[in-house]
Amino acid sequence: MPRGRKKSLRKSRKRSKGFPGTPLIHFRRTAKHILPATNITFDAVNYERAGAANPVLPEKYKTKDDYLRAFRAVSKPGTPFFSVINDSNANVIYMRIRLKNGKDHAISIVINRWHNNVTYLFGEKNTLNASKDSADFISGLIGSYPNYFFDVREEDLPDFFDLLAHFEKSPADYERLAKYGVNRAEDRLWDTYDWFQKRFYEDEPVTAGLLDLNRYYHLAK
Repeated sequence: MPRGRKKSLRKSRKRSKGFPGTPLIHFRRTAKHILPATNITFDAVNYERAGAANPVLPEKYKTKDDYLRAFRAVSKPGTPFFSVINDSNANVIYMRIRLKNGKDHAISIVINRWHNNVTYLFGEKNTLNASKDSADFISGLIGSYPNYFFDVREEDLPDFFDLLAHFEKSPADYERLAKYGVNRAEDRLWDTYDWFQKRFYEDEPVTAGLLDLNRYYHLAK
C-alpha cells in the first residue's frame, strides 16, 4: 500500500477499547443501522462512543448510573492501578460484589496490555506500554485462570474505585487493597475460591470446569 494511503488510514482511525484501530465510521454506521427490533444494545461500561470523553469518578454515589460511570472512569487507559500492577500475574481478576439486597454479583476484570509493536516473537516485555493499559469490567466469569480475587461490599465500592484511580504503591494503598484483595496465604482464599467455582457452575452449567489457580498471584503475605 502506498505510504500516503497508509498515513491517511492511520489518521482516520481512533482506538476503541478491545478493537484497536477500528475506524470510527464503522461504529457510527453500526449504531445507526441496528434496528430496535433486534434488541441489541451497546455495553454500558466497556463500549466507547465516537468522540466521547473519558468520565471522572462521581462525587456521590446515589444511582445505578453513578456506579456505571465509576466503572467507566477506572477502565480508561492509564488508570494507575492497572498501570502499576502490570506483571504477567495480573491480567484477569474475579470480583465479587456483595449487594445490600443480599444478592451477589460476579464480575471479571480483564486487563488489556498495550503493545507498541506486535511483530516480534520474542522480547514482548520490551514492547509493553503500561501507561496505555486499560481494563474491561465484564459481568460473569471469563477465563479459567484467575490471577486474583476481589471481594467488595456495595457500600465500599466508592473507596474501591478511588483506590484503583489513585493507586501509588504506597504502604497505605496496599493496606487498603488488602481489605478487598484475597492473598493466597489468607484463610479466606478457599472460601472465596469455592464461591467463584459454585457461581461458575451456576452461570455456565454446560461449559464450566474447575478454575485453575496455577497463575494466581504468587506473592504470599
